[in-house]
Amino acid sequence: MADLSSHELLEKVMRILDERRDELSGISDDVWEAECMTPLVLLPMGGL
Repeated sequence: MADLSSHELLEKVMRILDERRDELSGISDDVWEAECMTPLVLLPMGGL
């Protein structure tokens, strides 16, 4: 597997999660943002 920069890896993960989100009907946008997106945004800044 090729080495990916943090930014490229983050984009890839976000794209996969976005695709999976369609399968996860029943999860509200608020819950999705809080549970899934917030940790991803904080990862490049050194974690939680």
